[in-house]
Parts: sequence; structure tokens; C-alpha cells
Amino acid sequence: MKERIGDSSVFGLSTFGFALAMLGLELLIGQSLAGATLYAVLVAGLGETLGGLFALVRGDGYLAGVLTTFGLWLIGYYFYLTQGAAAGAVSDESTGALVLLLIAPLLILAYPAMRAGRVVLSVAFLAIALTLGAVGIGTLAGQNSLLQIGGVLSLISAAAIWYLAAEAGQHSYAEAHAEA
Repeated sequence: MKERIGDSSVFGLSTFGFALAMLGLELLIGQSLAGATLYAVLVAGLGETLGGLFALVRGDGYLAGVLTTFGLWLIGYYFYLTQGAAAGAVSDESTGALVLLLIAPLLILAYPAMRAGRVVLSVAFLAIALTLGAVGIGTLAGQNSLLQIGGVLSLISAAAIWYLAAEAGQHSYAEAHAEA
């Protein structure tokens, strides 16, 4: 019996785009969207982590690394914003540092995509890195203009990620119907 595991990048990328879009809207519109962004962070964290684990089972170590790195970070960020806030551990300094330090693993994960000439994926990584930089520095420095720039960059990131999800979905659909 043939065992088939579909392309897990579809839901991992879709949920990640969802969180990036909500973050972008929150940064542009305001704190009134913080609850929805918090929900999106949890959904994306779970979706990416599960998608990454499925990618690992499928033998796609690169995708597994990308999705689980971001997924686990988002789950941790969710608990930081909820449990950490309840414990009084959340500050602009710790939030800024937490966001900025994600740039290092992001660039490590971006390197193979850039070397392979994966343009949309490279644009997504670059936009996410710039988003993290603007949000991290904006949070640390209390610069609302940098946060708004981060919001625009986050929406650009979401569009690139959703494009990749659509490509993966199209590939999965074509593959499934070719077997039928």
C-alpha cells in the first residue's frame, strides 16, 4: 500500500502568512488588534510546527528547519506575551531583544534559498528580516514610525509567504490529480 503524505508547507506557510498579516495590521492600525494578533501568533506557531514535523517525516529537512524554527519561536512568543506578561516579565527591552535575536537564525535559514536563486523565498526572508529589525529597534527605541514601517514590511512578508503557500498548494493539487 502506497503511503502518501501531502505537502505540509501549505498549512505551515498559510498560517505564518496569517500571523504576519495580523502583525502588519496591528502595527499600522493600532493596539485594538492586539488580541487578534495574539491569536494569529498561536495559530501560526502551531501550524508551522506541525507543518515542519510533517516535512521532516517527508524527508524535507530544509522546510522542516524553516517551519519548526519559526513555529517554535512563535509558540514561545505567545507564552511570553501571555504568561510572561502575567508574571511581569514583559518589557520593551526584552521584547525588542527577543525580536531582534530571531534575525540570526532567519539569515542562516535564508542562505540556502538565496544561493539556490529562490527569488520569492529570498524576498520573503529579506522582508521578514527587515520587519524584525524595524519592530525590534522600534520597540527598543520607542519609535512609532519604525513600527509602522515594520507593519508595511510585515504585510509584504505575508504576501510573499502566501504566494509560496499558493505555489505549494498548486503543486500538491497537480500531483494528486496526476495520480488519479
